[in-house]
Amino acid sequence: MVGQWVLGGLVGIAGIVGLQMAATIHQPGFYTLGLGIAGGAVVYIAFLIKRACDRAERGDR
Repeated sequence: MVGQWVLGGLVGIAGIVGLQMAATIHQPGFYTLGLGIAGGAVVYIAFLIKRACDRAERGDR
């Protein structure tokens, strides 16, 4: 369980790096790639939060 949250933290850092890449590199391809990385990170972290809430609702540990 803890490993998933550590991975979520690493994905969050990758999302921040993606936003930084989109903001600083002035080429359309890298802009799109950076936003895609950031968007994927948001979706993955939202999935982790949903899964944790579902487990808490069921009573699993």
